Amino acid sequence: MVMLYGLANGLIGPAIAMVIAISAGMALAMAAIGVAAIWGHNRAAARWASNATQQVRFAIGARVAGATVVLLIGAILFSLTLSHQATIPGERPYDTAEIRTDHMANPAGQ
Repeated sequence: MVMLYGLANGLIGPAIAMVIAISAGMALAMAAIGVAAIWGHNRAAARWASNATQQVRFAIGARVAGATVVLLIGAILFSLTLSHQATIPGERPYDTAEIRTDHMANPAGQ
């Protein structure tokens, strides 16, 4: 979108600079999140798992807990999306009963 805006307005140089800056910022942010996750996992494992059996249990438990959290966040966001009716201010809510499907049977309009 940034490049498209830059091309449309004759701002190719600044658009390229913005894309590079956005890419570098995202790369640094993702790298920092990854390093923090690995550091946190290792620190928690060292604190709560003193022998090999506890380390294996901790690793499995951490993976299951992480997957469960991701699943719950996804399920909550999905259910909120289904329950929300997107409307434009001043317009009526979308009603599926108003959808015309007769043109789907005959796409050429014949």
